[in-house]
This record gives sequence, structure tokens and C-alpha cells, in this order.
Amino acid sequence: MAKLIPMVREFNTSPVAELDVLSHNISVIASELGVEYATPVSTVSFVRAIGDGNEFTVTVDAVSAESKAGVATILVDRDSDVEYTISADGFEDITGTLYVSDVNAQVLLPRFVDAGLDGKFFVTVSATPSDATVKINGQPASRLEVAAGSNVSWSVSKDGYIPQSGNIQSISKDETVTVTLEADAIESYSDVAVVLSYAGTPVAASGGTVTPTVSYSQIASYKSGKTETITSGGSVSFSGDTVDTTSGSVDVPSAGTTVSGVTLITTATCTVSLNDKSGSASAEINRAANTVEYSAPVVSGGTYAEIPAGGGSSTPSGLSYTQTATYSSGSSEAITTGGDVTYSMPTVEGLTLASASTGEVSGTDRGSVAGDAISGTVTATVSLNSKSGTLEMPVSQAANEATYGDVSVVVGAIADIPASGGEAVVGDVTCTQAVSYTSGASSENSIEDYTVSSPLPSALDLSTTVKERTKVGTVTVTATGQGDKSGTGSADVYQAANVATYGDATVSLTYPDIPAEGGSVNPNALTGTQSVSYTSGASESDVFEVEGSPVYSGTSVDPSTGTVTAEATESTSRTLITTASVSVQSHGKTATASAEVYQAAKTE
Repeated sequence: MAKLIPMVREFNTSPVAELDVLSHNISVIASELGVEYATPVSTVSFVRAIGDGNEFTVTVDAVSAESKAGVATILVDRDSDVEYTISADGFEDITGTLYVSDVNAQVLLPRFVDAGLDGKFFVTVSATPSDATVKINGQPASRLEVAAGSNVSWSVSKDGYIPQSGNIQSISKDETVTVTLEADAIESYSDVAVVLSYAGTPVAASGGTVTPTVSYSQIASYKSGKTETITSGGSVSFSGDTVDTTSGSVDVPSAGTTVSGVTLITTATCTVSLNDKSGSASAEINRAANTVEYSAPVVSGGTYAEIPAGGGSSTPSGLSYTQTATYSSGSSEAITTGGDVTYSMPTVEGLTLASASTGEVSGTDRGSVAGDAISGTVTATVSLNSKSGTLEMPVSQAANEATYGDVSVVVGAIADIPASGGEAVVGDVTCTQAVSYTSGASSENSIEDYTVSSPLPSALDLSTTVKERTKVGTVTVTATGQGDKSGTGSADVYQAANVATYGDATVSLTYPDIPAEGGSVNPNALTGTQSVSYTSGASESDVFEVEGSPVYSGTSVDPSTGTVTAEATESTSRTLITTASVSVQSHGKTATASAEVYQAAKTE
């Protein structure tokens, strides 16, 4: 039997020790009483390392807890060995074992390590001169902390110095790079590139003075590979016949009265010396041609004879032209031959420019087309010495006169007025007039404007009145043609027949019950429905009317009267005797129906 532990009070006895005594004694008493006493538990706190900002998950015996602000707490059985696992995304797990005997326990965790890496290291770049710009991984910095296994790029630069750069691969320790920049300097000069031009050339045939425009450039190359363009400070000189060696200006004499093309006066050369290098460029100075100028030819004369209405052609006569030639010398002369003459004419219905070289215009036979004279304009163009002049000449074809005959009016059949009533609608009307022309042609012209007699015949709505097609009036048409000629024509107007069209008929068949003691029963009076529609658009919904005698069918059913007979019955239930059918005619439509015939039940 377990014994109770005495409570010993000393000056330095801890409250936890006292609680442990109480817990032990309570468990002893509980055991004696047959009460199961829970195993004591302890609180274990897991705390992340100082400076580590990662949250984590702690797992003990499949029980997990998430950290908050870097601390995770979990309950475990006291006086037991505890195995724990600390997990954080992207970092290696931290595992460990501890024996828990106190009420509270704390585990201080090491720093988390990136998964697959050994840790972090510093990369330092030391530069000379000290004010040079240092960048690590593209960012201004001379010292950078990186994860193990990282690749780092660095660069050092300063104006006036040759920049340096490099890379460090798979870092596994602290790295220091010492860089000393070398001062940049010019290593070489290129030849001088010279551009020479003279404004105002070619110089006018009357002569004049032209001066040059000069520009130049030289490329200075540095050790670093940098280049610089130099555009001033050079020594400039000129050479060439009649070229001023200092200013480069050239005096161009006048061409006088000599007719000539563009003439080369001289070639000027400009030489520039700079930094023990030199370069040259040349430019030609020309004088403009001494030319002759021609005026536009002045064209005159030229007439056309009228073309007959029956067709034909006409060619212009009496055309002449004059061109004045003016030279730089001031002389002039008149030119009246050697020109190229062409003809053109805008599109004119009935007239055609038959030849652009002779100006011949043809007119077609106007046939049966009456009208005034047809007029057009032909333009003669004279081209000579790259100049041209024009003359407009009128051309025409005689008028074609017409003689008009009598007017014929034919009125086409007029559509019947509907049975629903309305007014006649005039359909096809053909009005023609015979015409003869001066040209000898003849035609039959159509007349579109005509007059219809008023009022037009009309008819009332026939509604439900059945009626045959009936004449209701006549339409007269009068047409006036040309030459004060006119004519008339007519057509009868009818109203369409009003026809009745009957719809399908339906009939209802019913029987009273046969008495239980037997006997005969006749069908109740037949009732049915049927509609009718008329050509007029009218309609009626209830026109059912039995035509002739109904025909009955069915077992024990009289085909003429529909009578059904049955013997007395002993059944106490209503009994189906037979099914009777009937067929009946109404306005040419057949309607059928059927009904079950019962015998009443026998009663006591």
C-alpha cells in the first residue's frame, strides 16, 4: 500500500514542491477509494532564437501547436521523455528530446537554417578610390549578407576610371573582394572626318561668289573603351584653282551670251589638321546652264461643220498656232511649225471623238430619239518645246424632230373587289402613241401619265350572304399624248363570290340507363358543334345541322334508331351493356361519337 508523503515546510521550500506533495497524496487517497487519478501534466514552451523572425509548428506524439510571436506551448505527461519536431516552411526541421519532471519547462530553439543550405555569409567589396560606386547584385552596397550556396555579382565604377566587375559562385564562407580602379586615359585619335559644302551652287549663269561651310570631327579612344568626339580646335586650309586658300571662297564669272549646260568651274579641297592627324574633303562648284525659255503656244482658228441628224462626221479646219522663244541673251523668235497637235472631248451622248490626231467627230443616227441639237466642245492642244497651248472649238449635230400619231389606251383586267367589300383597284394600264421622226425612223412611245374615271366602282361587305361573282361597274381611263393627241380605254369591275367554308363537325352521344327489370332505351337527342367561314372574312361558330338520318353501330344497337335492349338483371351493381357509336352528316362534314350504355343495378 502506497504511503502518504509528509509535508515538510522549510524556508526555501518551493511552491511547486509543495504542489507535488499534494498531488502525490491525492493520488494515494484516490487509489484507496477506487477512483482513477489522471496522470499529472507539464507545460512545455518552445521559444525561437533571438533575431529569428520565423513562425513554426511544434509536434509531440502526433499533437501539434502553432507558434504565436515566436512561442508555441504544448501539454505533456510529467515525468516522461518527450521527443519533439519543430517545422517551418523553407527551413530544416529541428528535432530533440527532453525529460519533463517540472510543472513548467522551456526549450530555447536554435536559429532556423534554410532547407538544403548551411547558413548565411557576408560578401564585402573594398574599393579604391574610396568614393567609387560599389554595387552588389545590382544594388548600391559594399557589404551584403547572402544565403549559403548563393551566386553574387559585383561592380565598381567612377568617372575617369576604368570600371571593374566580377562574380562569386556557390558561396560557402564570408568573401572579401579588394578592387583598385585604374585611371582612364586617351590611347589614340582617329583621322579627322571633314564635311565641306557650298551653298548657292550651281551658281546662276550670271555668275557670283560662293563661300564654304565646313564641319569636322575626330574620335578620341580611351583605355576603358570609352570614346569622345572632338569637333573644334583644328587647323583649316583650302586649295584648288581660283579658290581662296584662307577663306575658301570662289568667284564664278558670268556665262554671257553662250548657251551651255551646267559647267564645272573648279573643285575646292578643305584640309583639317588636329592632334597630329588630318583629313580632307572636296566639293565641286558649278555654274548653271544658259538656257532658252519658250512661251505657251497661242492657238487660233479651227471650226467644225454641223453633223446631220441622220449621222456623219466633221473635221476641224483653219487651225494655226504661234510660240515665242526667249534666250538669256534677250533675243526672241516666233515658231509656227513643228508642234504636236492632239484633240480631246468630254463625253457627250450621241457624239464621239473618232480621232485624237485629226479631231474628227462623228455623230450616230439619232433614229427614233427626238430632241434638240446635240452640242459638244473639242479642245485642240498644241505641244511644242515642252510647252502647250489649247483652243476650244464648238461642235454639234442637228436636231431630230418627231411627228405624233393617235393615242391607244388598253386597260388590263381589274382584280375583283373582295367579298368583304371595298373599292376597285386599277391594275395594268398600257398607253402608247405612234411617232415618226425626221430621220425616217418610227417608234411607239409609252405614256405613263393618264386619268382614271371617278368615282371608282365599289361594293359592300357581303358578310354571311352567299353570292356569286357579280359585275358592279366600269372603269374608264383617258391618256393624253404629245402633239395634242389623246385616247380612252375601259374595263368592267366585278365583286368576287362569297363562298361559305364549313369546318369539322363534332357530335355528342348520351344514353339513359336501362332499368334493372329490363327493356329498351333510345339515345338522348344528338347535339353538336360546327363553324363556318366566308370569303368575306365573316364567320359563325354554331351552325351544326343534322343532314339525313344518323347511323348507329355497336353490339345490340339498332343501326337506324340507336335503340339498345336488355333483359332483367339480378346484379346489384350498375352494369355496362354495350358501347354505341353514331355517325352523322352536317353541311357535308361527318361527325362521329360513342357512348357506353349501362343497366341500372337491381334494388331490394
